[in-house]
Amino acid sequence: MKGMTHTTATRRPQEGLSSLAEIIGALPLTRWLAVMRERRHLASLDPRLLKDIGIDAEAQKREAARPFWDVTSRR
Repeated sequence: MKGMTHTTATRRPQEGLSSLAEIIGALPLTRWLAVMRERRHLASLDPRLLKDIGIDAEAQKREAARPFWDVTSRR
């Protein structure tokens, strides 16, 4: 096409990659923080609420005692 110029944006190849790497690196931390909050909350539930969600006191204690990095792949 005559008279049209084509310009391409010049950027360093690493530029977008570093911010993507930062995001990916933050995902486990975000997941772990959420797991810690959820397990703390689970530990604080009373027997009536545990019955509502179908968990007995023993399962509550086991789950709440698990370390924050011990998560299933479904998360």
